[in-house]
Amino acid sequence: MPRQRGTNYEALLDPIRMDDDGLPVRSVREWTPDKLALNSYYLQPFAKLCAEDAGGWHSLDGFAGGGANDAGQLRRFKGAALIGATTHRCSGVTSLP
Repeated sequence: MPRQRGTNYEALLDPIRMDDDGLPVRSVREWTPDKLALNSYYLQPFAKLCAEDAGGWHSLDGFAGGGANDAGQLRRFKGAALIGATTHRCSGVTSLP
């Protein structure tokens, strides 16, 4: 079987998917999960380097929102604040209202 080329964009969504925990979520547009998946994809290696070379890191996102997003069709995703908080050795997350 030939090797698949290119990026499996659906797989990029896996790390940010959430189960419904019954807590409030923010309704978002259809492009938001893609944006958050790319954010998570690049944040992982960046955070790892910061944790190893600088002793830790802190996430600051002025537009992070409440933490969980609903893109409809049973598609629930971590928001920017949750992505930061669950990334490699994050020492804290600040989300401005």
